[in-house]
Amino acid sequence: MIIVCVCCWSLVSIMLVCYINHTEFTDVAVRGVLRLLVLTLSRYRDRKSRHAVRNVVTQLAKQRAQLTCHTLVSVLAEFAAQQVKLSPW
Repeated sequence: MIIVCVCCWSLVSIMLVCYINHTEFTDVAVRGVLRLLVLTLSRYRDRKSRHAVRNVVTQLAKQRAQLTCHTLVSVLAEFAAQQVKLSPW
């Protein structure tokens, strides 16, 4: 698993956006990046980090719109189900 600290997440975001813009991302790569980004939901609360994540998702959506939307919904549903299991309510 890749662990990225808050201070360098913007740099990683810029690198990912550049890579996405200059290469054809495979289906597996899109799914992998989105699964990684969902992990940031509970970790990165600052504006700069969230903006960086949004930029990566936006670029993926521009390149592979249908796959990105389908995968993002699926991954977010899995994340929500896990959060419900962890909830003390």
